[in-house]
Order: sequence, then C-alpha cells, then structure tokens
Amino acid sequence: YKEIGNGGASATYYEQASLVEPKNPLPLLMLGRVYRIAKQFDRAIDYFDKAIALNPRYTAALRSKAEYLFISRKWERATQAYKDLVNNGDAVTIEDEMQLANCLFITKDCKGCSDLVEKILKKDGSKNYLRRLQAYCDYENGEYQRGLDILNSYFQNVTPDKILPSDYEYLGKLQLKTKSDSTVAL
Repeated sequence: YKEIGNGGASATYYEQASLVEPKNPLPLLMLGRVYRIAKQFDRAIDYFDKAIALNPRYTAALRSKAEYLFISRKWERATQAYKDLVNNGDAVTIEDEMQLANCLFITKDCKGCSDLVEKILKKDGSKNYLRRLQAYCDYENGEYQRGLDILNSYFQNVTPDKILPSDYEYLGKLQLKTKSDSTVAL
C-alpha cells in the first residue's frame, strides 16, 4: 500500500492473509491502518478491535487505536484506549504514558494526570513537558504553591522557544492564588 498507494488491493491482500492465518492479528491491524488512511473511522476502529480481540496485549494494535482516537479528537474514547494500552500492552513506552497523561488532562482528570506524571518523572526526569503539565494539574487540584514552584523551575530549565502562552497564563493564576505580587501576576 505504501509503495503503490492502492488501498483497495492492499485491503484485499490483508483480508486474504487474515483468512490464511486467522489467529494472527497483524493482517487485521494492517487493515485498520489502511482504513485509517482512507479516513473510514468506523472500519478502522473495527479492525483495530478485531486485532486486539485476537491478542489483548498486542501493543501495535492498542497504540494504533489510541492514536487514531486521539487524532480524531474523541477524547473520552482515546483516554480509555490509552489506559488499555498502558495497562495491557506488551511493549509500552514512556511516550504512551505521556499521551495518556495528556488525555487525562484534556478530560479534566487532573488528579489521575498528576499521579501519572509523578510516576513518569520518577522513571525519566528529563521530560520537561511533563513539569508544565504537572503545574497545570496542581493549579486545577488546588496545589497552588507546589504548582508555582514547579512552573518556576520549568521556566528556568527550558529554552524560550518551548514556552507557551498558556505557561504564562498559569504562572499568573498561580501567583494570584499564592498571594504573590499581583502586579507581576497580571
């Protein structure tokens, strides 16, 4: 499919492969990917689910489903798919956990996000992006001083091109909540 861009032929061959090896989830995963590229949402998810049903620990299928739901902005379903990936996948990466943290924040589960971010940072402290997310969650969870400390540390450790306008917004909010100089916060 990648070489000639013929999704129909690719789908036919993957379907034939799934008949030859009915217990192999790879052809079903590849069918899901073909339908994803074709922007046929329901069919893609259906094939990812079929691959997962054959092997519930098959990371490639779990990740493909979660990524597709995330890109499609189906936040609740993406969050559940990333939870399934992180909890069941046989080759989970820190990036998978980071994406779950993003989903938890987007769906307003700041407590779950904060707990996951702490766990990830214990494994790999170099993920500065997570410090930003932790500070945002601390604000939402009412941990204002801790959030302010984390965000100040974040500002000292990252290059200016990595700073977002929302970082300054949360910094100002945290400064106001911790009774810092309100003129600086504004």
